[in-house]
Order: sequence, then C-alpha cells, then structure tokens
Amino acid sequence: MKRRILKHRRLLFAGAFLAGALVIDQGLGFLLQKALPRVKVGQTVGQVNVALDHAGADVLIFGSSRAQHHIMPAVLTDEFGCSAFNAGCDGQGILYHRILARLAIARGSNARLFILNVDPSDFYKPEFPRALVLAPYLEEDPLARELVARAAEPYGELKTHCRTWRFNSIALPIALRMFASNPEPACDGFVPFSGDYREVEFRHTKADFHEEVVQQQRQFIADARSHGIAVALVVGPRFRRDPHYAKGLDAIARLAREEDVCVLYLDDRRYPVFCNKAYYRDHAHLNAEGAMILTHLIASELRERKLLP
Repeated sequence: MKRRILKHRRLLFAGAFLAGALVIDQGLGFLLQKALPRVKVGQTVGQVNVALDHAGADVLIFGSSRAQHHIMPAVLTDEFGCSAFNAGCDGQGILYHRILARLAIARGSNARLFILNVDPSDFYKPEFPRALVLAPYLEEDPLARELVARAAEPYGELKTHCRTWRFNSIALPIALRMFASNPEPACDGFVPFSGDYREVEFRHTKADFHEEVVQQQRQFIADARSHGIAVALVVGPRFRRDPHYAKGLDAIARLAREEDVCVLYLDDRRYPVFCNKAYYRDHAHLNAEGAMILTHLIASELRERKLLP
C-alpha cells in the first residue's frame, strides 16, 4: 500500500514538474516572440528583421558575405529606378536564404527579381545549422517550419515544438531590447569592406560535395517562380581559387541548364579587371571599389538579358 502511495506521489510530482515546465516554456516563448520585431540591430534577428521589413523591395539580394559585401543596391536603384535591398548575411548558406526568401514572400513580397549569389565552394560548406537563427519565425510559413526542423537535426521536429528552444543564444539580446528604443538603421543591407588587401592563410582540406545544396538552390528558384519572381544567379570574382572551384562551377552550370535560370559569370575569366589585387580585401572578398565595379557589371548584364527593364 505504501509503495502504491509513493509511486502515485512520484507520478504526481513528475506531472506537476512537466506541466510547470510547459507553462514556463510557453510563457517565456510568448514574451520573446512579442519582443522579437523590436530588435533592429545586431547580426542575428536584428539583421533578419530589417531584411523582412524590406520584403516589398523590387529586387532582393541573397547570399553569404560575398553578397553582403559585393552587391550594392544603390547602384541598381540608380540604374533601373527600382527599390533594392541586400539581404546577404556573413557565413550563411542556401538553407538560410531559402527560408528567408519564403518568409519575405509570406509577408507579401512583390519583388520582381531575386538575385542569389552562388559560389563554387558553397557545395562543400552547406552551413545548414546556421539557419537556426530563423527558428523564431517558423510559424510564418509551413515549409519554413520544415526547413528549420531540417537544420535542427537530430530530433528537429520535436525541437520546433519548444517555444524557448527557438530563441537559443538570442534570448538575451531580445530581452535587453524589449524595453529599449530600437530605430531601424538607415541602410540598404550592403556593408562595404575598406582597407588594403590582406593575405589570409589558405588551407587545402578534403571536403565532400553536398548534393543537397543543389536541391535547396533548385527549390529556391522554384519558390520564387511560383510567385512570379524572376531569379538571377551571380558567380562573383575571387583573387585565388580553392581546389574545389572547377567541380563547383560545373554544378552551377548544371543547375542553370536544368532549371533554365540565368547565371551571371562575373569572374576574372570574363572580366580581367578582377585580376587586380587593388580591388580586393582578401582572396575571396572585394573591397568597396571592387564592389562598385561588380555591381555595375551586374546591372549591365541584367539590362542586356532584360531581367530588369
């Protein structure tokens, strides 16, 4: 009899503990979700919020640091009289940009063109887990939820049901700005690099080709086209290439052929101006002057191909 009572008490205690944890999770998650839109600064949700605030731009630019620091929306605005925003983000791969693009569409984006910067090295560094910075937005689009769960593997689907998990590593910045004034920065998303060329140690490492990167790029194109948005892929210049460059370039060409999507090849093979070290910050990134040249070339090719009238 005593054992039954003791077992019953343990079950009650466990049930009460789980119920309390659930209430705390839901309550704290609700507060963080409410405060989320107020964050307009920082490299995580601040950057995402500002990008989504510009979801109505005519041209949205996606990609890693080689988009964020290379493509100048102001040049496209001057050339075409359209609005443009650079939603590129340091270190992020195609999964992040596919989710971000879907969130922009879910918020009513009427963009005419998505520019996606692609790089031959992308297929060897998928960076899928980094897309979890978008976990707080998973309720805005059903497919975005699936993609966040993919980034959160193992047990991704289970994790998405926890409201506080979505704010891992970003809860404190959100809480600090909950009662602060957070004016949106006056910018178009482009971040220029300044200074002279800096040599960066170049390591040759063995890496696997990730076919799933190709599939996510394919779906990025399909998502845009299903909403009447044209897509242009951009392959930018590098001062020095890694050993995987040729195979990655072949994958981009195959994707372009199979999806009938426009690729703007803007490297030193077509434009010798990019053989000049003076236009680079490091072997993989242009400086502000190089970015200006590159964006004018992008505008010229977009006009030639009639992607932007």
